[in-house]
Amino acid sequence: ATTWYGYDIYGRVKWLVQDIGILGAKTIDYVYNPITGLVEYVHYQKGEIDEFIHWYTYDESNQLSMVRTAVDMQGPWETQAEYTYYETGELKCMVFTMLNAMV
Repeated sequence: ATTWYGYDIYGRVKWLVQDIGILGAKTIDYVYNPITGLVEYVHYQKGEIDEFIHWYTYDESNQLSMVRTAVDMQGPWETQAEYTYYETGELKCMVFTMLNAMV
């Protein structure tokens, strides 16, 4: 596979295109929070029939708190994982909703 990258003015990956042989070109677009700079959305194949989106939310300390997915921006959004942390910042618990598992 051949991969091309596009970057924003801060040096973060804004998009990538991957040519995957018989599957053709596949795209991934990244959307960052303008204040924190953290990834909010990752769009796979944006606007295409096989579109898939990851939505990342963070707590007040900018630590990942929830991951949701959907096939378009209108949803419905499915929670895939939730994260909680100790006051010291270490990861306390990860709950993977789709697998019904707790780590």
